[in-house]
Amino acid sequence: MQMNESLTDVGLLTQMTEQGFTFYNQLNDWLAKEKQNAFDFKTTRDLEKSELIKSMGGAPTPPPSGGMPNIQAPQGYGGAAAMGGQQWGQPAMQMGQYG
Repeated sequence: MQMNESLTDVGLLTQMTEQGFTFYNQLNDWLAKEKQNAFDFKTTRDLEKSELIKSMGGAPTPPPSGGMPNIQAPQGYGGAAAMGGQQWGQPAMQMGQYG
């Protein structure tokens, strides 16, 4: 009797863990898309700013330095290895990485 309950509990925990990984993978995918959208918006505004300054006779501003880093969503249960070597609790990027 106790063995059956233990197997049921392990099955439930496995199912909940898989659902958790699915949720966080979907969340990470959504965040990556939103991050790209924000980066695209910023880049467009910077280009518009440069064009407006130039059309008003001002000195053109240099294009923003850097770019969008290539960040991929973790696959499966890879932990830190799936995060591109990123360890939990460490900052993903240094301040000032974006221009």
